[in-house]
Amino acid sequence: MCGRFVLISDLAEVTGAFPVEEVSGTPRRSFNIAPGGPVSVILLDEIRKLVPILWGYPPPWTGGASSGKTLINARAETAAVKPTFRKSFLERRCLVLSNGYYEWKKEGKTKIPYFIHLAGKRIFAFAGIFNRRAPGEAPGVAILTTEPAPAVERIHDRMPVILTGEAALRWIEPSAGGGDFLRSLLGPYRGGDLSAYPVSPYVNLPAHDSPACIDPVEPGDPGRHPRTV
Repeated sequence: MCGRFVLISDLAEVTGAFPVEEVSGTPRRSFNIAPGGPVSVILLDEIRKLVPILWGYPPPWTGGASSGKTLINARAETAAVKPTFRKSFLERRCLVLSNGYYEWKKEGKTKIPYFIHLAGKRIFAFAGIFNRRAPGEAPGVAILTTEPAPAVERIHDRMPVILTGEAALRWIEPSAGGGDFLRSLLGPYRGGDLSAYPVSPYVNLPAHDSPACIDPVEPGDPGRHPRTV
């Protein structure tokens, strides 16, 4: 799954990696993005737009976000056929911008946080689908997940769909191939530059938002205490 992630690239890095034609606000940079808050996405609305929306997809049957029922992830294997996601999968796709994400590995009775990223912590995108919500409410997005790549399968049995380059642009373009073509983009990350390292439990609290969140620690080392950051 994906329950917390990072966006630390500035606007120049974002537009250098993903061509956009309209920018509505600068990217929200954070070392600890949590569900419910704003995220920066690229979507196609006649032209490619960089816009802020909320992380939390309101299912069609809830009548909007006011019900409090939102979903942060959707399984890539079934999103095209599940009534909750089907229309958005075919018509409302987006790229959720990121430089890496966190996952917690179970070790006995504890959970060890890991930071998972591409080489150089370069920017990439998660495959996302969004819902327009009720009138007057900001759209909400869910991040698609899939089976893990070999580099992270020891940490968790799911991972977010990571898209880069041409695959990312194809995800948001209208697709003549329909659902079958779109599903072909949604497998585990195939690049050889995906890696992970343990970080401090400092990241466990969403209010903690500083470079300390992604500082590596030795296994078994509790890392930097939040009060010293």
